[in-house]
Amino acid sequence: MASRAVLVTGATGLIGFGIVKATLARGDRVRALVRDPERARQVLPTDVELVRGDVVDAASLAAAANGMEIVFHAAGMPEQWQRDETIFDRVNREGTKNMLKASLGAGVRRVVYTSTMDVFAAPPGGTLSEAKLDSEPKHTAYERSKVAAEHEAVAIEREGLEVVYVNPAAVYGPSNGAAAPTAL
Repeated sequence: MASRAVLVTGATGLIGFGIVKATLARGDRVRALVRDPERARQVLPTDVELVRGDVVDAASLAAAANGMEIVFHAAGMPEQWQRDETIFDRVNREGTKNMLKASLGAGVRRVVYTSTMDVFAAPPGGTLSEAKLDSEPKHTAYERSKVAAEHEAVAIEREGLEVVYVNPAAVYGPSNGAAAPTAL
């Protein structure tokens, strides 16, 4: 199978690190968007190209997306104990919008966007359906930001970007080996 050029956001987190390992094992050329390359280098394999940037800084994303065929957008703020709840909107909604816009502008073929099943709803006693986003306000800032991020992704998808949505219920697995969970 031919090698692909892929960008991974959230590469030092649980999901992103798993994506990095899988894409490297497949033989892909992997680039990671990281806020702190020195810290990320301690966690990520040496054959991963590190590009400094942050999903909340739209101007920093064009260089990361340039030349990439696929973007795995797994960056996000899941820690619900944040004192400043506005961080969820900045990272999850605005960061997703920024990364997908940069991907569209760079001519990326496909974005695989990792979100959460919390964006959907089931009626009491009913069955959850992925056919439509929940239209009712969610209980937490995290959930509200993820619903808003999916709306942003759908809007950018309509502009011509191919987006694949991954909406896990919960994620468990081995960590990236860092001393403490962190988003770099």
